[in-house]
Amino acid sequence: MLVPHGSLPNLCRLQMLNGLEWVVGVTRDGRESYFDQNWNAFVSANSLGMKHVVVFSYHGEGEFKVMRFNASGYFPDWEYNPKRKDKSYYEEFSESESTDDDDTGCPVRRVEEVPTLPSFTIILLASQLDRIMCLPEIWWKTHIADHNKIQSVNLLVGDHSWNVYVKIQNDNVKIIHGWNKFVADNNLAVGSMCKFELLPAEVTKFRVSF
Repeated sequence: MLVPHGSLPNLCRLQMLNGLEWVVGVTRDGRESYFDQNWNAFVSANSLGMKHVVVFSYHGEGEFKVMRFNASGYFPDWEYNPKRKDKSYYEEFSESESTDDDDTGCPVRRVEEVPTLPSFTIILLASQLDRIMCLPEIWWKTHIADHNKIQSVNLLVGDHSWNVYVKIQNDNVKIIHGWNKFVADNNLAVGSMCKFELLPAEVTKFRVSF
């Protein structure tokens, strides 16, 4: 994979948010750099496909934080598989800290990293800016008690708040009122990354960060 970064070490660490890391090799061709050794193992282990959006955040010294979004812009799409309700994506990899080798011999490190609040992240698509905003259905049904009726939901960004209304309709969880104002007031655009953290409160309230 071509890496748009000018200066990288020969080995880089790719860490998913569940704490799993892959060490991949870097090959240089003129001014361009590519991930090569162990890259295919990383792609296979994380089930990356042509329709996924993958965000790499570089933190220096060859360390990348990696987030995978599905074709609808949701993250993490595999956490909300109803067949895995007994153990979340985060919990599965946070029970112990260890270092192992994968099939290629490159080390994969497990570190304990469990979010303190239930959350989901969305990369905004064009349809989510000018139409009704859909939220991840299984996540909502798992974490929100009153999911069978229209709800007033509070969105917090810093010291400011917005009220929106959410409804489950035809197995889709939709923001049916107030989303356009939230988008405009926060200058959101296609590609904006929004993290929604469910806050402990008597009413449904999210802290939103970009």
